[in-house]
Amino acid sequence: MLSQKKKKLIIRIIIILIVIAMAGGFIFSAVAGVFAADMVNAVVTVDTFEKGNFQTAFYDAKGEIDQNNVKALYVNGGEFCAEDFAVFQNLSTCKTIDISSATVENGVIPDGFLSGRNVADVKLPSNTTAIGNYAFSGCSSLESVTFSPAITTIGDRAFESCAALKTIYFPATITDIDECAFRGTGLIDVYFSGNAPAVGSEAFPVDATIHITKDATGFDAEEWSGYAIMREGADGNPAETTRTENFGASTETVTAEREPVQLTVTEEIKGYTTFGKVAAAVVILGIVAIGIAVAVVRSRKADKAEKTEEKSDE
Repeated sequence: MLSQKKKKLIIRIIIILIVIAMAGGFIFSAVAGVFAADMVNAVVTVDTFEKGNFQTAFYDAKGEIDQNNVKALYVNGGEFCAEDFAVFQNLSTCKTIDISSATVENGVIPDGFLSGRNVADVKLPSNTTAIGNYAFSGCSSLESVTFSPAITTIGDRAFESCAALKTIYFPATITDIDECAFRGTGLIDVYFSGNAPAVGSEAFPVDATIHITKDATGFDAEEWSGYAIMREGADGNPAETTRTENFGASTETVTAEREPVQLTVTEEIKGYTTFGKVAAAVVILGIVAIGIAVAVVRSRKADKAEKTEEKSDE
């Protein structure tokens, strides 16, 4: 017949085993959650590829991940040709596309490249010289686009209706921005590093401010009339804003207040929630292990106490 102490010990062990089972389920759930999150918010990296073979390289890199779950794509090398761009048409939920370490055949991003996609941040190939018509039109979530230092031409309606696009920077190489290229965007500030490019009608929203360098030329041309042009001063800070409503007839110049420039970098901290779950599971497992150790120690003490009592009875 079991002693009272052993009965209590058995009850404690049963409780501990129940806790272990529950903790095991929690740990499994947490780990499964980590893998599920990785599958749903997937980042795909293509190291390099042969021209014309990007589709194969992409599918090899993504493995079992559903194409609709790819949230970020990074390409570290290779040269795109026209047929390679077909892959991008199917990336309906991809938010980040960085292909700046690759090149593109003839330096041209094709017409309709990412038109209507849900992309938010794009870095274009390093040798890009021209962006085709409608390349990003209707990308309402697009917030940032990084041009190559070789860019010269932006096609018709290339960024039309990109409502989330607030700021854009052009290198000094830009020479042509076609009509309606940025119509319907949310552009507030447009920065040019060189002289004025040729611009088509309605290239930018009329309420956007055009920022130019102190030595820039060509921005007094008729095609720039109606835009607020802010020229930097000798110290690199804004000096004056000029808006020409009727070319050659009415020019208004005002002194702009100097304002500090704030650069904000937002980076999503991935895996924070799932890390917390796994950490909690590890803590629980540690507590359970301590409980088992305590139970074993108490079991040994109970055995010793029982033997001592038996000897005393004898």
